[in-house]
Amino acid sequence: MHLPVVLALSAILLCDAKLPKKHHIQPNELPANPTQNSEAMKLLQIERKSDITSRFIDEYRTRHRREVFDAMSYESGLNWAHSERLDENGDVVLRWVNSDSSITFRMEARTLGYVGLGFNSAGNMRGADLVVAWVDDRNGNARIL
Repeated sequence: MHLPVVLALSAILLCDAKLPKKHHIQPNELPANPTQNSEAMKLLQIERKSDITSRFIDEYRTRHRREVFDAMSYESGLNWAHSERLDENGDVVLRWVNSDSSITFRMEARTLGYVGLGFNSAGNMRGADLVVAWVDDRNGNARIL
């Protein structure tokens, strides 16, 4: 009676020894050869993406960002050399000053929506360089697109 039990247990242990073991990968751990397992490749891709993302974020942190543009302090040093009313009522006025390397514009408009300004040598909107600006009703901040 003991012989069949011993043979059965021996066969089970022998078969179990020949089966490949399934390796469990911890979330922060990659196997030695990630090409063996598609799940490991996914983890490697996530690692690469997070590395690229980290480099992008680090680069972005070093750039100077201006949160608020203080137009009053900027304009106090400017003398608007040119001015043009763009409509009969004077609701839209364009002022500008130029130097050797730049032109600075100021547009004043009485509107309930947005203001757009475009430049094109052809005299139409196709291919024009545009600036669109508006004031956000929720917080009163000026926005420029």
